[in-house]
Amino acid sequence: MATCAHCKTIETELHENGVPICMQCATIRDAKAKGQNCNIHAALIQDLSKATRRAEVAATDFNATIGNIPSRLPHPDGTQHISNTSRKLTAARKEMLDAHNRLNDFLTRGIVPEDLKREEKGAV
Repeated sequence: MATCAHCKTIETELHENGVPICMQCATIRDAKAKGQNCNIHAALIQDLSKATRRAEVAATDFNATIGNIPSRLPHPDGTQHISNTSRKLTAARKEMLDAHNRLNDFLTRGIVPEDLKREEKGAV
């Protein structure tokens, strides 16, 4: 894989005219071309990146917990620990899905989330 020529931080297999470009930079470039507000777009991309990272961490924790079975934890504690990590994973995945939906709504329909509208007005 090559490193994105624009942000120089993300490895990508996507190439455009022979130049490596990550999905985030390609999406930002497309938003600029469409005349969309890049600050809102960048905030949505950042929210999605953070939510994805939280989901990855939660999945790693859950897999580690499941990998410990049978563990030396007493049965009720072991069951509770599995339940807790499962709930955290479910919540993190929901956050990631919500972030995807917010970004998709902005890109396809131009819908700016209410919390970002307030920030935008406060910055003016």
